[in-house]
Amino acid sequence: SLFPPRRRRRRQAVGWYYVSNPAYFWFDLFTSIPLSWVDWWFLNQCDDDGNSTSNVGGGLANSALLRVVKTLRILKLGRLLKIFKIFSVLTERLDISPSRMRFLKLFVLLGGAMHLFACAFYRVKKESCTDEAVQEWLIAHAVDPGDVGQVYMVCLYFVCTVFTTVGFGDIYATNFDERIFCIVMMCAAACLFGIILSELQQIFAVTNTRSRELDDHMESVITILKENSVTPEVEKALTSWMRFEFSCKRADEQSHDMIERLPVSLREMLAGTFAYRGLFSRVGIISWIPDGEESC
Repeated sequence: SLFPPRRRRRRQAVGWYYVSNPAYFWFDLFTSIPLSWVDWWFLNQCDDDGNSTSNVGGGLANSALLRVVKTLRILKLGRLLKIFKIFSVLTERLDISPSRMRFLKLFVLLGGAMHLFACAFYRVKKESCTDEAVQEWLIAHAVDPGDVGQVYMVCLYFVCTVFTTVGFGDIYATNFDERIFCIVMMCAAACLFGIILSELQQIFAVTNTRSRELDDHMESVITILKENSVTPEVEKALTSWMRFEFSCKRADEQSHDMIERLPVSLREMLAGTFAYRGLFSRVGIISWIPDGEESC
């Protein structure tokens, strides 16, 4: 028994819920069928004219079933959206500022979208063109058809030109299916970049507001020092202290504002932490003293 009884019961309850829920276990099981093998088996059951030579259903029925399964596998990609819960866990477990975490989310969102569209573009290319046409297209762009990395990079390069609205014109849609895909991709890229620009504007707005307040404060301090003909050494020491004092005052105001919004029970738990730890931690000689609970 590696786990305590309570944890074992919890694991069993979670396992039973996963198995008994059709939206989880059975959906995952049904969409985990290796479709490449199924396609290969159905292909072997057909003659040169595409007619089924097996007693197991007709070719059209089999292809319709495969299309349904492939559609369900696409819906399964919606589970990837749960990856954004990792950012909440990282914010709680690690000492990462919210602004940096927002930058990381935007980077992952953009990179994931470009990766999916690059893979989808090559899939559309393979489905809408013959194998010879695909190889000719790759060779025309100096890509080795047998090198998966080079194939991925040329598709990602095309998606980058579409997402950034650069459009060099060296790679473009060559048939109806690819044009439809590019229309969808351009609409998705416009929406995605709108979201990213909005988030970046909010991040920079908050940062610029704080920087502007500090700059205005320091400008008034430097003006007073200049009017009183203070020496450069004294001016440097005073401006350094005033900048430090302004940052500490702003942090204290934010801490007190947060404490006032908390209920009484949580306020009592955090009052001592914000009132004393922030004060004495600035004194170097006693900053090494551990908390009361840790030293006991």
